[in-house]
Amino acid sequence: MTILRFSERIALSGAILSFICLLVLCISCNRNEKAVAYELKKIHVPEKVTPSVKLSSWAHEIVILPLQTTPSSLIDNVGRIVTTDNYILISGSSIWLFDKSGNFLRTIGKRGEGPGEYASVYDVIMNEDERIVEVLDRDRQKVLTYTMDGSFVGSWSAEIYSLSFTKLSGNYYFYGGSEFNEDSYHRIYIKKDGRTIGRLLPFNPVQSKFLHLRETNNFNLLGDTLVFMYSFSDTVYTLRNNQAYPRYFISYGKYQLPAALLQRDYDNIAECLMELRKTNYAFLVTRYSENTRHIYFSFERGGKRYQYIYDKNNNRGLVFEHTEDDMLLHTRRLPMTIRSVYKDYLVSVMDAGNFRQKMDSLKWNAINYRQSVKKYPVLEKLSDELEDSDNPVLLFIKPAIKD
Repeated sequence: MTILRFSERIALSGAILSFICLLVLCISCNRNEKAVAYELKKIHVPEKVTPSVKLSSWAHEIVILPLQTTPSSLIDNVGRIVTTDNYILISGSSIWLFDKSGNFLRTIGKRGEGPGEYASVYDVIMNEDERIVEVLDRDRQKVLTYTMDGSFVGSWSAEIYSLSFTKLSGNYYFYGGSEFNEDSYHRIYIKKDGRTIGRLLPFNPVQSKFLHLRETNNFNLLGDTLVFMYSFSDTVYTLRNNQAYPRYFISYGKYQLPAALLQRDYDNIAECLMELRKTNYAFLVTRYSENTRHIYFSFERGGKRYQYIYDKNNNRGLVFEHTEDDMLLHTRRLPMTIRSVYKDYLVSVMDAGNFRQKMDSLKWNAINYRQSVKKYPVLEKLSDELEDSDNPVLLFIKPAIKD
């Protein structure tokens, strides 16, 4: 989830603030960085929402991956999903490592207060080339490092309360949310060799009282490009050279959330959300996921949660409330949640009980069942073996928005 830093929004009240922000960037940046600043694009989220769309209208390919269930691999809840060429890492109350076929390999570390143990798992980084896993323990303000074989390597103190983090070119980027860290009010802290080398995106101190939400998917790595987004923001940033450059402005038209609503002195996040839900403005962006071709996120408006998929190449987007599955399980509503990206795919998770229930319903339609099993042979095995208490099923979906 994320919280809009409206004090820094480049698009407050439209083009005027956008122009001011870009002008400041041009004055303070070198020639190459100026070009980055001017790559700002506006993403128009249509005001008219389609309640239901067919899966085939935005999905080109689906890969089904059940995760092996063993007594040691039972996933109680899914926090982060990190996918590399050969592995899948899932965090929750623990950290589980699977191979690319869904076979369980091992847990990484364990929860506890002793040496080499983590008190909490807020985020994870997996580097397959270096064969290490790094864990963000917010409760103890530490980063712990393990080998992919599960051996503890060491830890260091981040000395900030952070909700998520990532690493690029030896620098660690921590998203602090609306916490008061290091005697400052900033969203992002950059650390190298254990010391702070940069702070980005200052915010109004009043927000430290109430804008506290646990978030995931704040950072997206596109090669050497680091992209950042948080829940109450309408601006996506590129982080480069210890600077935050506006990358996209998400426009909701008449449903744009006024900055003033997030500058009030709410008692807590519950009161803030209650007041915002009395309006018809769009807010609370979650699951922001970006790859080279597409952007996905969900947002709330008018008491409902909507999903948005945007094709960057064709400047075309699709906003909808839920998906009618006409490709896989042939159900009126496909109960899946997009969690991350892997190359050209959106990575979605589906509860085993829901998956099995939809499979049982599919069997009643012999034609659809035969078509689905022919296209996705793993469905036949899942229909016979999948139990409600099994680990979730992952769906790798390659988007392709159709006219």
